[in-house]
Parts: sequence; C-alpha cells; structure tokens
Amino acid sequence: MARLAGALTTLTATLADRQDARARDTEFIKAGRSNTRANVLLVTAGLGIVGGIGFMVFGHVDGNTAVGGCIISVITLLAGKFATAFDFEFGGSADSEQTRTLLAQASPIGK
Repeated sequence: MARLAGALTTLTATLADRQDARARDTEFIKAGRSNTRANVLLVTAGLGIVGGIGFMVFGHVDGNTAVGGCIISVITLLAGKFATAFDFEFGGSADSEQTRTLLAQASPIGK
C-alpha cells in the first residue's frame, strides 16, 4: 500500500509540474509573448536530428561503427526530447498509462 501511495504522490507531482508549465505558457500567450527558450530548444533538437541523419547519409558513416553508433544515440536522444515536447503540448500517454495502472491496483470504491 505504501508503494501505491508513493506512486500516486509521484504521479500527482508530475501532473502538477506539467500544469504549472502549461499555465506559464498560457500567461506568456496572454501577455503577447512566446516561450522563446522552448522554441529555441525544439528548433535545436530538430536541427540536431536532421543534421545527424544528413551527416550519416552524406558522410557515408556506417551505423555499425563507433562513430555511427554515437550519432544514432544522439539522434535517438533528441527524438526522445521531441516526444516529450509533444506530450507536453498535446497530453502524454505515459501519464494515462500510469493512472490506469494505479487505478487497477487500488481497492474498489465503496468497499
């Protein structure tokens, strides 16, 4: 039961953190500003993905070499950051999955 309570606390903190960040973005928009830092990070990640793929294709770098493996690792890391940004903007399935798991483990209501 303590493990379930800990997981619920973590999920609640994660959701509160995302809501705070989304509220901050909403305030930026209301003030006629944009979140330049987030935009720069997303553009940089996008350029990193495209640049890494371009370097491998045009530089004839094999993915089975140490250099190719490092480039693939960086591209994968950047793609993961893109996925996190999409989860932030459009809602993530990871939170939904955690919620379903916690609800499945919880005792039924009214018993």
